[in-house]
Formats: sequence, structure tokens, C-alpha cells
Amino acid sequence: MKQLLITVLLSTLYPTTQDTDVSLYPYWQAGDTQTLRIQEGYIKYEGDKVVEKDVNSITAVITVLEETDTTYTMQWVYKDNVVERVNIDEDEEDVYIDKRLEEMFSEVTLQYETNEYGEIKRMLNLSEVLDAMTDSMNLLIKQEMDMDNEDAELFIEVLKEKFDAERMEDEMTRDIFNYHYYLGDSFPPDTTIQYLDTILNQLGGPSIPLTGAVTVKANSTNETIEINDLKKSDSEGMIKSISETIKKLETPQSDKIQKEIENTQPTITDIENYTYDYNFGWLKQYERRRIRVLGESKKEQIIIMSETK
Repeated sequence: MKQLLITVLLSTLYPTTQDTDVSLYPYWQAGDTQTLRIQEGYIKYEGDKVVEKDVNSITAVITVLEETDTTYTMQWVYKDNVVERVNIDEDEEDVYIDKRLEEMFSEVTLQYETNEYGEIKRMLNLSEVLDAMTDSMNLLIKQEMDMDNEDAELFIEVLKEKFDAERMEDEMTRDIFNYHYYLGDSFPPDTTIQYLDTILNQLGGPSIPLTGAVTVKANSTNETIEINDLKKSDSEGMIKSISETIKKLETPQSDKIQKEIENTQPTITDIENYTYDYNFGWLKQYERRRIRVLGESKKEQIIIMSETK
């Protein structure tokens, strides 16, 4: 979707305040470093009050290991993991598992290669990192097998869920691919494009329609470019999509559920914002938020990367 938007931007829109495109190319040297603080999780609100929170924060130290005329070799080191929870039920087993996992993976290093424009070419050590994690998981299971059978079985199932190979690969590379997503592109500054999109209906019915807009804005004062993508459902379209699903269920509570949904005016908002330093190609800020509103209740899922000093 983003690549389509870039193509449309470049082919149909023109700058309103400047005559030249802004290019996002890295100008890095071996030894350059940057530190990011990354947050991921969700927050639930009733009105303005936080009623539940589960947010994980971790530091990523980015280093340019090597540069050539055509490539950069990059390294991310993840460390200093902190979990913030509010009104989350945790039993002793959950706390124990989290503690052991933090001890095992207190520091993870990923290396990869990009072309001269900052576009990712290949991961260099991902398979080795995943293998090491699998070995550590197996060792942990072996160490804990002295628990009674029921606890051991639960423990193993929790670990298997956390260490699903495909899921782990996606989670470990997601931040890196988000960081580099727009590197190598050029943009006409101070432009906006509107578009239509859909989001999967988790109830299994028709997709939920969204209206979106991408805004590109260059700031010559602080030498940054902001790429802001905002998508939002309208209550009428969302209610219609959910209603069609409820009708197919044909349950005795269908009419009651239908009225409750109409009274709460549900909406979904997707926000994805990037701020880059266009002189050197460093990502200064990234945020992705999915906000679900149902009456006075709101759930906000977040991924935020912020440069730290």
C-alpha cells in the first residue's frame, strides 16, 4: 500500500511551496551510531482514565559497521528491556517466565546489509540468532522439567507461543524494516493525497471501509521530512459491516447486539507517522497507532521508535 502511495505521489502531485523533491538517502560513515527507544503494546481507556496498560520498552543501539560505495553493513543491539503493566492479572508463573526470558535474552544483536540508498538487501545473522534462541528455550525447558507435569506442560506451551519461529522473525525484523521503509525514495514536499482502503473484519464479515490521507511535509528549519499516514473508519460504514456479520450469525441476541453497536458509534483510526533527517537519512521518530473507540471505551495499540541522546 505504501509503495503504491509513493508512486501516486511522485506521478500526480507537485510541490506547493518548493520546486525540488526531497530525497531520503543515507550519508553514513563507519562508526556512526544512533540510539532509539522502542515502545510496543496497548493502553485501554475509559474516558480519559487509563484502565489497563501493557507496554514493553527496549533500547536499540544502531551502528554502521562498514560502508562501501554500494553498501552499508548495519548492526542493531537490543537491550534494557522494561515492561510497564497496569491492571494486568499476572500469576507467579507468568512473572517467573518473564524474568527467565529477560535473563536469557538481555541483549540481542542483529546485523544486515543495505544498498547505497539504505534499502535492505539481506539479513546477515538472523538465522543464527533464531537458532540460539531455540537452543536457549530448549535448555530452559530442560531445567524446569522438575516441576509437576501440569505446570511443565503449561510452561512449554507458553514458550512455544512466544518462540514461534515465523512470529519471532517478523517481530525481530519489523523495527528494522520500518526504519528503512522510505529510505531511497524522493518526495515532492508539502503535498497530500487521499485514498480509500479497508481493514479486516475480525468477526469474519465484510471488510471495514477506511478513508485515508498521506501528507508529506518538509521542514527546512530543522531539516526533517515528515510522512504522515492517517486512515479512519466512519461509524456508518463500520456499523454496516458489523451488522452484516451479526445477521449471518442468526443468534437470539442479534437484535440486542445490533442496537448496542449503533448506540456506541464505533470507529477505528490507523496512524503511521515517520520523521527523517533528510540530510543524513536518520529516522528521528516513528509511531504507529491503531485506535479503536466504542462509546467511552478506547483501546490504543502502539509501536513507537524515538531517537534518544
